[in-house]
Amino acid sequence: MGIDMSNVVFTVNVNDGQRDLSYSKYSVPAWKSWCKKNNCEFVMLDEEFLNVRPHWYKTFVFKLLEDSGFEYDKVAVVDLDTIPHPDTPNFFDLVDDEIGVVTDDGSFDWTIRSTEIYKKYLFSDFDDFDCFDYFNSGFLILNKNHKDTYQKIIDFLLANQDSIEKIQNTYGVGRDQTPLNFLLRKENKLKYLSKKFNLQDLIGRGMGGSNLSFIDVGWIYHYNAMDEVQRLNLMKITYEKLYKEENQ
Repeated sequence: MGIDMSNVVFTVNVNDGQRDLSYSKYSVPAWKSWCKKNNCEFVMLDEEFLNVRPHWYKTFVFKLLEDSGFEYDKVAVVDLDTIPHPDTPNFFDLVDDEIGVVTDDGSFDWTIRSTEIYKKYLFSDFDDFDCFDYFNSGFLILNKNHKDTYQKIIDFLLANQDSIEKIQNTYGVGRDQTPLNFLLRKENKLKYLSKKFNLQDLIGRGMGGSNLSFIDVGWIYHYNAMDEVQRLNLMKITYEKLYKEENQ
């Protein structure tokens, strides 16, 4: 019998041996708490199942949910280095049939280079898009109607993973985010949500101090674009301020 839940928050916690994922001890209970409050199911993939980079595991979200017997309507795919504020509004209510995204403007230099290089080597027949419309893949809201699109993404990945890995190793422009920018917008309508739902580049925005100034301006905090020590420390103090008492 399937699990009767309409909305799911999905994340990947699989270490490829190149990263320190100890910050998951702050992200995971925070998301579990938010899901409980909003009558959602939290689902985490924590073991390898295919010989691809863990960055790509989240594209198998529909297959993994269905293989596990989940009945779902909408799915939020979130990166492990995120923490939601306990009072974050139910973002599932903000999208219908579109894919919910948040723009990524942490480094236009990186975004432009990544887009140009992937366009040159893998997406020459895809339409161009404005760098100001480039989205971050660490927070995406999907629904079951996007399952066919994600199967096409999986097919693309399996056919091109060597090329993707070569591009990353040569140019350092990422593995999954820019390909998803090309692939998702080709067949789907995107709905851009407020940056409050994926507040990124906290250090670059001058909000990475221990005073946690970002808590007052955003809902979901994304601890990207910082070193591992900064990430662990900042996620720790965020979690302890927002969740420690209720999870004791």
